[in-house]
Amino acid sequence: MNSQNNGYPSIRKLKPINNSSRNTVLINKRHLGCDVEKSLSYRKFNKGGRNNTGKITVRARGGGNHIRIRMVSHKFDQGEVIKTVIDPNRSCPISLIKTKEGDLKYIPSRTNHNVYTVSSLSVKDEINTIETYPGSTGRLVRSAGTFATIKQMEEGSKHVVVKMRSGEIRRFHKNCKCYLGRVPFEEWRQLKWGKAGRKVNKNKRPLSCGQAQNRTDHPNGGENSKHKPKVYKTYKGKLARGKKYKFKINPLIIKTRRGVIKRKI
Repeated sequence: MNSQNNGYPSIRKLKPINNSSRNTVLINKRHLGCDVEKSLSYRKFNKGGRNNTGKITVRARGGGNHIRIRMVSHKFDQGEVIKTVIDPNRSCPISLIKTKEGDLKYIPSRTNHNVYTVSSLSVKDEINTIETYPGSTGRLVRSAGTFATIKQMEEGSKHVVVKMRSGEIRRFHKNCKCYLGRVPFEEWRQLKWGKAGRKVNKNKRPLSCGQAQNRTDHPNGGENSKHKPKVYKTYKGKLARGKKYKFKINPLIIKTRRGVIKRKI
């Protein structure tokens, strides 16, 4: 079953002929070009989660296909859209444009490529790809199907209150740039790999819980897999439950995604 999405990637549901195809939903990108602009990409070599000394610093990494990283510009560049392609390294599709100077650039694909400042829009407008401060690149709200909502605007104030998709409420400078609307290809959230082999192709290996491992591999391991350790710890030995850690507080955040109020509006 295929569902077209106005030139964007579509969803393809496989027939349940075996266990690996049952409840499997993949991305159909056959109607999009699979060619890559070599001048705007480079190859990434997988290291299996190991550093220069050969020690594992990131767990559950290994295998995977050859990857070419597309150099996507988030500087709100304008130009003629040549084609829209899917990037296997990100959820959102990207567009190849040609600027007025004749340069080729990859930019995130949007339904509306007009650039606005946060203060030029009205309350309850949906925006995406927001700058953290004026002059920076678009860094927030870039995943497929995401958006943020303008909540409050005050006359004479330098900031605009925006509610993020996670529930966080924070301030942005009124001169921060953004795109209007939602990021396309919201169907990406329906993706289901179906089997572990497709995850291995993405350089992701299986990861077992700490209680099922040996004592030498994890602080919660040892004995049998059903025992309960006295103190739950991470694989690095830090307390995993009940320990309060201090984090730097961003003065622009009014309310965190967990509902903790930091500042007054």
